[in-house]
Amino acid sequence: MRIIKTICSTMVAVLLCSLSFVSFAQTKTPTPRIYHVTTFYVVQGLDSTASAERSAVLKEYHDKVTMKNDLILHSWSMTHYFSENSHEFVTINEYANWNDIDRAGTRDEELSKKAWPNSKQRLDFLNKLNSYFSGHKDAIYTGFPNLTK
Repeated sequence: MRIIKTICSTMVAVLLCSLSFVSFAQTKTPTPRIYHVTTFYVVQGLDSTASAERSAVLKEYHDKVTMKNDLILHSWSMTHYFSENSHEFVTINEYANWNDIDRAGTRDEELSKKAWPNSKQRLDFLNKLNSYFSGHKDAIYTGFPNLTK
């Protein structure tokens, strides 16, 4: 009987220790990330064919460059839904740290060269992509991990 009580007491102690470790591990504050937010201004007045072409060009760049850049942890692209400015196209890229932003830019160039090895074709593609926008602005943000849901 005494052996059974000892075994049960030991098992309870081990269980309590492991639960407190799990609880501690779950309450650890995550490391803040860096977010590069680019707001592009869409050229207005495109017909449905040009709008579809713009979507295809954006998707091609996204698939061939953004999705293959392992330094970009997450990427979101959004367009106007309801606001005072209907010609904004916003892209948010999440990075682990500040240095990864620079490294990701270099990696984007490498991936672009791989995706379009011919420099004239690459330049033509990038000019076509840029032709759908009249300009842009950039901002860098960091998060508040303790205010994340």
